[in-house]
Amino acid sequence: MMTAAELRRMFIDFFKSHGHAEIKSAPLVPENDPTCLFTTAGMHPLVPFLLGEKHPAGKRLTDVQKCLRTGDIDEVGDPFEKQISITMMNSKPEITAALQA
Repeated sequence: MMTAAELRRMFIDFFKSHGHAEIKSAPLVPENDPTCLFTTAGMHPLVPFLLGEKHPAGKRLTDVQKCLRTGDIDEVGDPFEKQISITMMNSKPEITAALQA
C-alpha cells in the first residue's frame, strides 16, 4: 500500500515531469495577510499572483498545501463529523488563467 508521503511525491513528480515548477507549501498561518487567520485553500498562498504579480517560479506550478477548514470548527470533537485539517495537492497550469475565465 502507498503511504501519504509517497502519494504526495508521485503527484508532484508527475507535474514536474510535465513542466511545472514545484513550490514550497506556505505556512498554515498566512504571512502578510491580516484578512485571513488560517490557510483555508490551496490557492490562498497564490492570491497575489492570481491578482497579477509575477511568481518567481513561473506560471506552471505545483504544490502540496496544508489547509485548515474552519466552516465546521464548532463541530470539532463530534466523532461523526469530518476532520478539518486537510492537505490539498494543487496543479496550477496557468495561474493567471483563473482571472481570465
